[in-house]
Amino acid sequence: MQHASEVLASGLGTKHPLYAAVLGDLGLVHHSAREYPKAEQRLQDAIAIVTETQGENHPDLARYLHRLAAVYDEAGDYGAAEPLYRRSLDISDRALADMLTVGSERNKAAVLANLEDPIPMLLSFQRRAGDRLPAARALAFEAVARRKGRVLDQVHDWGQSLRENADSGIRNRLAQREALLECQASLTIALGYRDLKPAVAGTCTLPGGPLRAPAP
Repeated sequence: MQHASEVLASGLGTKHPLYAAVLGDLGLVHHSAREYPKAEQRLQDAIAIVTETQGENHPDLARYLHRLAAVYDEAGDYGAAEPLYRRSLDISDRALADMLTVGSERNKAAVLANLEDPIPMLLSFQRRAGDRLPAARALAFEAVARRKGRVLDQVHDWGQSLRENADSGIRNRLAQREALLECQASLTIALGYRDLKPAVAGTCTLPGGPLRAPAP
C-alpha cells in the first residue's frame, strides 16, 4: 500500500482525493498495528487534502475524521477523540439528510445499506469515556436521536404518499400511528437528556390525555 501511495503521488499529485483515500487506508493499517503516531499523521494528511479539494462538508471528510477519532479513542485520549467524533457525525448526518431527500426509494435503500453506521462506535466510546467525559454520553445519545429522527422523517414522507392515495379510514389510522411515533420520540429524547439537561421535557398528546416524561 505504501508503494501504491507513491505511485498515486507521482501520477496524480499529493492533492488528489484518490491519494487521500490511500492515506486513509494506510491510517487504518497503522491503527490496526497500534502505531498511533503514524496513523495520526496519515489521517491528518488525508483530512487536509479532502478539506482543501472537496470542502468541509464532504462525506469522505467525515470518514477520515471518524478514523482519526478512533485512533485517539483507542490511545486513551478521549478529549481529542470527542470533537472529531462529533464533527464527523455532523457532516455525515447532513449528507444523509441530503441523500434521503432525492432519488427513488430503491436508491435511498441502497444508500442506507452501504452507509457506515457510527452509532456502535459512539456507544462504545461513551461506555469507555462517559464517566470521565460527560460530552461522550451526550454525543452517543444525540447520534441515536438523530438517526431516529431520520426514520421518523421517512415514515412521515411515506405516510404522506399513502394518504394522498388512500380512503378516509386508512388516512385516520396513519395519523394515529404517526402521533404514536412522535410521542415515543419525544419521550425518548426527554428520558435520555434528563440526566444531562433536566430542563428538557418531553410531552405528547394521544387519545386519553397528554403524556409527560417522568422527572429525574
